[in-house]
Amino acid sequence: MESNKIFGKKVKHFNNLSDVIRIEALLKYGGIYLDMDMVLMRNVDLLRQYPCTMSYFMYLRPHFHLGSSYIMAERNSTFMQKWLVGYKYHYRNDSYSYSAMRYPYMLAKNFTNLIHVENETISRPYSLHGVAIFKHGLRPFDWSKLYGVHLYSRKNEETMNEMVMRDLNTTFAAIARHIIFGNKELCSK
Repeated sequence: MESNKIFGKKVKHFNNLSDVIRIEALLKYGGIYLDMDMVLMRNVDLLRQYPCTMSYFMYLRPHFHLGSSYIMAERNSTFMQKWLVGYKYHYRNDSYSYSAMRYPYMLAKNFTNLIHVENETISRPYSLHGVAIFKHGLRPFDWSKLYGVHLYSRKNEETMNEMVMRDLNTTFAAIARHIIFGNKELCSK
């Protein structure tokens, strides 16, 4: 693959290149793809029974997108093959979300036997609200029943380390405390 083209079509949104690479890797090896700023909050073994799993992504209501920050697929998944074919024949460089999220949603609607779609339990919060998990004084985002949380770390402007997160009253810090200390509560309590 050329560095600026997908199947010979010029790329405007370079994230789409990484989509194709992750699809090809999952086809070859199977497994779980996570964006670098995704964290798993609970065991995903229950989802392993499906040939492919993704989650709805609330880009705009109602659901017309699947999130591509978490993908679990078995090797040679038929769904992943169809998605890759979509990049080959239906790629639109005028919209990042079409090929990355909208097209797999349309496939999932037509091929329900090839994919399990979780109802917003993996790729949360949504990018429109992602910045809120870093803000002080906001109602905490409830992540207790989610498989995964998308941290949207690019939206955080504060320096984070273990000491800062001990007493920071944000959803992000609570998640970090849960991972680091096994308890989401403020350390000063």
